[in-house]
Amino acid sequence: TDKFRILPNWETASTNDQRICIFIEPGMAFGTGQHASTQVCLHALEHLKAFNFANSTTLDVGTGSGILAIALAKLGSKNVWAGDIDKNAVIASKVNAEFNNVSLNIFEGTLPSHSKFDLVLANILFTVLAPMISELSQILNRKGTLILSCLIESQSDEMTELAKQCGLTLQSKETL
Repeated sequence: TDKFRILPNWETASTNDQRICIFIEPGMAFGTGQHASTQVCLHALEHLKAFNFANSTTLDVGTGSGILAIALAKLGSKNVWAGDIDKNAVIASKVNAEFNNVSLNIFEGTLPSHSKFDLVLANILFTVLAPMISELSQILNRKGTLILSCLIESQSDEMTELAKQCGLTLQSKETL
């Protein structure tokens, strides 16, 4: 992406590089940042116009290695939540948050039940995402933003319809 650069934790960022660097310990959990669906999420974050990260509560669903949650924190979100059902992903996210010197509320599980969110990122498979779209719409603030990724083109229309049934409106769509 234009704004983010993902590096293994043993590398250092060039002083000439103006991008936001995210350092990751590769191999501990799913997510090195190279997958197209992760790139779509990062690209979507880059293009959120007038979104006030500093005063927002954000959530990364299925955080994996924590890349998207770390990106949210580095964009200025002070209240970032990141969850995964995989215990190893939770551990990896904590380690990667430390590498990046950011504070994340990391939990093991699907969704927190105690908060409403201004921005929710869900970079997970359609078979997991479809049954939880109603829950995602319920934890989203009324004027919140939901970014979904990891959908193949043939699933896009079905997900759009499911989201519409939950009161969500498609604002934009990006495909690779």
